[in-house]
Amino acid sequence: MTLRRKICFIIIFIIFIIFLSLGYFFINRRVQEDRLFADVSEISNFNYIENYTFPASSVTKRYLDVEKNIEQYLKSFSKQASKVILYGEDAKLSGLLSIDNYLADGPDFLDSISYIEKRKSDFEQDMDSLLLYFAKSYVRQYISNCNLSSYYKKLFNRAMFDEGIYDNLVALKENFLDSSSYINQIYQGSLDVLEFLSSHSSDWKIEGEEIQFSTEELVNQYTDLVSKIK
Repeated sequence: MTLRRKICFIIIFIIFIIFLSLGYFFINRRVQEDRLFADVSEISNFNYIENYTFPASSVTKRYLDVEKNIEQYLKSFSKQASKVILYGEDAKLSGLLSIDNYLADGPDFLDSISYIEKRKSDFEQDMDSLLLYFAKSYVRQYISNCNLSSYYKKLFNRAMFDEGIYDNLVALKENFLDSSSYINQIYQGSLDVLEFLSSHSSDWKIEGEEIQFSTEELVNQYTDLVSKIK
């Protein structure tokens, strides 16, 4: 074989290897993308508040990093949502308007009022943090900060906004806004009752298991304030 033929053979072989490599690259990319979005489709059907287990991943390498970043975002949301939900299960709060607490902390209710104000402030901060997860700008910023190349960030963006995850997430927002309104109503209503009792400290007393006021007008005002909490 002449030198020229050897060189041509080598060049053809190199070109063949390059095309083979490129073919494998693009085929593998398509396979990985299809597998990624198959996993995303399953994730998009989750209830992001309840406990759930992410499916075993069917992708590798950087595609797996995309999935892990999606999982981390949803887990962070779930953790913050659980934190907010616990405010509605505050047993101490529900006992502040009880006869026992009236006797223990009245007539000024300094500890009770301080407790409610602190819890109310904490709740509002945690709710604000939770509501960020529903904002497209926050999701995009999260994606932008991920340690991924532009190609994989685009996949992350598509997974969140075009494959149902974001829509499923946002569907929960209204429930949290309703809960926020309800819990803030309880906080403010409880404060109103205790501040009313504190400002009329000489006009009420506890007899047996009931609170008694010096006038019918005060009874009506107290009853009206308590009714707003229900």
